[in-house]
Amino acid sequence: MQSLLQVLLPLIVGALLTLAAKEFPRAQDRNRERARQLLAAAHAFRHAGEQWLDLRLTAHSTPSTAELRLCHEDLGWQLEHVISRHPCWRWPRRLLEHLQEGPLGPGLTSGWTRLRPEERRARHAETHRALDEFVRHTARLAARMEHPLLSRREMRSEPVWTRPPQG
Repeated sequence: MQSLLQVLLPLIVGALLTLAAKEFPRAQDRNRERARQLLAAAHAFRHAGEQWLDLRLTAHSTPSTAELRLCHEDLGWQLEHVISRHPCWRWPRRLLEHLQEGPLGPGLTSGWTRLRPEERRARHAETHRALDEFVRHTARLAARMEHPLLSRREMRSEPVWTRPPQG
């Protein structure tokens, strides 16, 4: 029995080490691909949003929102996927909330017709800044997705950009 254990134990340990050595790079590749997809969706949303905003600022008619809606839905789906993979992380939840509410939610394309030209320019600039900030935070999340074990503490904390100012 002991001789069998002396033979099997190194064999089992070697098999487990081989499995871990093969699976770890695969998991890293999957994490990188998911992060790349999230970042690509964020950039596509920003591009569609900027195009719509620029057309809205200069056009006398309301531009189509079809591409913007598709990019918005894809980015929302990508964030929901991150939430399902990392349920304790607060960052993707807050990004999804920002995407669904505020200047990037339904209000992104509504209320433009009643604005005066100077109000339209101010809203245009404010929404551009919101898109840039959103992509910057999404890029940070994507970078952390590549190394989820090293990023747990930061991603579980409340994002600084959502905290009310200390006063």
